[in-house]
Amino acid sequence: FPVTIDGGLIKNEKQWRRRWLCYFKHLPQDGPLDRDAVVEVISRYQPNTYSRQNCCYQFSKLIEFAGLSIDLSRYRGNWSIAKAKPRSLPTDEQIAQNYEAFRRLHGKPVVLHRWQWVYGVIAAYGLRDHEALLCTIDNSPPYACHVRRGKTGPREVFPFYPEWVEQWKLWEMRGPEVSVVERIEQGLADHLDLGDRIAKTLRKYIVQCPHPHQVYDLRHAYVLRGAVKFGVHSRVMASYAGHSYEMHLKVYTKYLSKLDAQAVYRDAISKEGRPQPPKLP
Repeated sequence: FPVTIDGGLIKNEKQWRRRWLCYFKHLPQDGPLDRDAVVEVISRYQPNTYSRQNCCYQFSKLIEFAGLSIDLSRYRGNWSIAKAKPRSLPTDEQIAQNYEAFRRLHGKPVVLHRWQWVYGVIAAYGLRDHEALLCTIDNSPPYACHVRRGKTGPREVFPFYPEWVEQWKLWEMRGPEVSVVERIEQGLADHLDLGDRIAKTLRKYIVQCPHPHQVYDLRHAYVLRGAVKFGVHSRVMASYAGHSYEMHLKVYTKYLSKLDAQAVYRDAISKEGRPQPPKLP
């Protein structure tokens, strides 16, 4: 490692195991690579799901590398991120209650204090799990968060709510010490290593909170909070989240409930100086 496959870079063995070997290991080790063997593995995954589609993609690259001619298009299905059903997200009140509950969870107070900070940073800034330990936060308004490294590189993020930053003193950077952070900063490790570790540990604490949820739900809640409650334009929210505008629309449009849409409309109509209909003579 590193190894280049299909123009992309596999940086370490863990990435290879997670994205490729997880499918290839189901092939018969003492038989030929043919259509029957590949289709048998693909059939393990539910049709029209991300897992099935990704499995087909990885095998298509293996088949291309082996110089074979096997068409897998009929097995891919029609899954897309836009069709994925939205999860039920925690409310802002529930997130705040969970944050306060960390001090009462089972564990060493010092350790809980550090992971409480991670929870607060992800909630206030909508960061990806690994980005929580790869950033710095200004200690004065507007409390900008500067992500140094991560899945989509450096960016500047602003909090919703800034009051959470003040109440929780998130600029103090009191997160847990994880050895892989230094290796990532040096370009010797991948962010996936850190993300897996943070998500696994944080999940262990969140399930003990009054309102359990997925770690990534904090990121989804941040984006919707900025768009719906604060009225920030989708293109700006996409830049804060560190993904493309197109991805933003695919992922988050389905989270906008009828109630959210009505709230946005009421806010738009009640704004002072809003556009008025033309007056006819």
